[in-house]
Amino acid sequence: MIRLTGNDSLALHFWHRLGMWFIIAFVIAHVYTAIREDIMSRQSVISVMISGWRWFR
Repeated sequence: MIRLTGNDSLALHFWHRLGMWFIIAFVIAHVYTAIREDIMSRQSVISVMISGWRWFR
């Protein structure tokens, strides 16, 4: 992989960190939207996965 960056280890380090921050932001956004959907929606899908009980609001 280091050859793809022109033998520049700092460039490889930068792209690796950028990719990891993208994955972290992606996970945080998806967890946030799932919890928000559970709160705003009538179906409580996330609550069903955790508790096993389904109730409609």
